[in-house]
Amino acid sequence: MMFTVDSIPAFRSISWVWAIQFFAGDHGAADRQPWLVDLLLALDRQLTHVEHNLSRYFSPNTHLTGEALALYIVGLALPELAASDRWARRGRDILVAEIDRQIHADGGHAEGSTHYHRYTLDIYLFALIAAMRAQDTEGIARFSAVVTRLAEFARTVADNGGLLPLIGDDDGGMLWPITGRACLPM
Repeated sequence: MMFTVDSIPAFRSISWVWAIQFFAGDHGAADRQPWLVDLLLALDRQLTHVEHNLSRYFSPNTHLTGEALALYIVGLALPELAASDRWARRGRDILVAEIDRQIHADGGHAEGSTHYHRYTLDIYLFALIAAMRAQDTEGIARFSAVVTRLAEFARTVADNGGLLPLIGDDDGGMLWPITGRACLPM
């Protein structure tokens, strides 16, 4: 996937939050504290950079929502960081504002690309899951409504196997590559 310079640390930050769960669990965590402190400092620096350099001018679509997702996810996942509340609020506010700008009333994505449509559905689905875990009632309401619209549109244009037609740009990037399912038919 083509990323802006500021999208790379955003998506890396989400990956690192996932990795913390694997590598810094309760068993033997005491001997990993220096590593965890370094990781938390790096997350703080990366997301501070993302927050100050949002993709509002170049590629203000899935790049911007991806960056907002990182702010929201990390802000909710790591309340110990001083900026977490601000990141979570800012991320959610951007994601909510972009719903009306990027998603048509029929649920289709403004870019007219089935790839970016699916990618946007992934972003908002992840935001919905985070909102539900955090019991963020405003986020739940807004994100569940948009996920429903996006999913209904995707199902309408998909074939019987659930694969989307190749319409518009497609850079092959995925937010959920761990599922093992290819986006395109082989």
